[in-house]
Amino acid sequence: MDIFYKIDKLSLQEKKNLMIECKKVCFDYWIDKLDCNVSFARQKADLTFDEIMEKCNESSFFVFIDRKFHSLYEKKHFEVGFSTSEKIDHFLFMWIEDEKAQEIIKKWELEVM
Repeated sequence: MDIFYKIDKLSLQEKKNLMIECKKVCFDYWIDKLDCNVSFARQKADLTFDEIMEKCNESSFFVFIDRKFHSLYEKKHFEVGFSTSEKIDHFLFMWIEDEKAQEIIKKWELEVM
């Protein structure tokens, strides 16, 4: 079963700093968008990391998850990111190797939900 970590105690700036730190150590990341006027499925967004970070605000929903289940074609990983709440929602996903995620958990004193 996936393990979720609490990051709601962090300020918005701390959450942004956490995302920037995770980006530096992630082995993969991507940005999707959901525009229900076009499709009810997420689509690849043509945004840079800096551009998605500009959309990050107090209404953004953040996740830090130890993904226990993954396909045979994926590395075991943590999934970190956020989604926006706008007319067109955007989603940032980052995959981080376990040992690097453990260092971040310890540094930021993240607790399991």
